[in-house]
Amino acid sequence: MAPYTKFDHNSHFKLVLLRALHHVLNKFGVLRREVEHAAALHYAFTALLLQLIPQLLRAQHHRHVARTFTVSVTN
Repeated sequence: MAPYTKFDHNSHFKLVLLRALHHVLNKFGVLRREVEHAAALHYAFTALLLQLIPQLLRAQHHRHVARTFTVSVTN
């Protein structure tokens, strides 16, 4: 089996992002044929971003806390 490469990681991230986008678009009914308004897409993308941003901020906060703890322990 080939080693896990950076390309594989990027592809996996894109797949996860597309799945999340598809889920949100389905949730807001954007993928139905009768929905043709750009506003529906705008709301769906906004909802997706509002779901992702807190997760990214939490991850960044956890990294900061871990780094601060590591520095305080080593001093």
